Amino acid sequence: LQNLAGGKEWGDLLVWLHWLDDEIKAAGPVFLEGVCDYCILAAKNSQASEEFIKLVKSWLPRSFDSYADYLMTAGLFREWVELHISYWTYDWRNVDKGALRHLESRDPAVLMPLYHQWAARLIEEKNRKSYSEAVRLLKKLRSLYNRQKKGKEWNAFISRLASRYPRMRAFQEELRKGKLIS
Repeated sequence: LQNLAGGKEWGDLLVWLHWLDDEIKAAGPVFLEGVCDYCILAAKNSQASEEFIKLVKSWLPRSFDSYADYLMTAGLFREWVELHISYWTYDWRNVDKGALRHLESRDPAVLMPLYHQWAARLIEEKNRKSYSEAVRLLKKLRSLYNRQKKGKEWNAFISRLASRYPRMRAFQEELRKGKLIS
């Protein structure tokens, strides 16, 4: 694979990858990451870019990090968000915060559904620490709403959210402490 990629023999590399597909699916994480790197390199430099990316996608969730990096580098921000929404194991706690800052500066609106989902997950954990994290995330969400000039939508959302959990005293306290409600 290394020789084919080094020689830029993308067609032959694609044939080999298809032939080795079952072994690649069973391979260890380090080997899989290397194969994904070859696929992404080929996707950037060959006519068969879609075929190489289909292979990387076929190895999900194990190829998640490689595919997410590719999407970010390619500027496919909406697809990056959809990937994170689809895979529950990647949440607010273990996502690359640099990628989030990059998206917030480039296309903040695309992050709104992801932040909504992550906040809901944190609230459902029903403990003070997750409520505190949810409030931090909700503050980021508020700033995204404000940047989009959707202050009314934000106020309606946060009111509905607070009224949805009236018996969660710790969550209500965290919302007040974060100055999201009065």
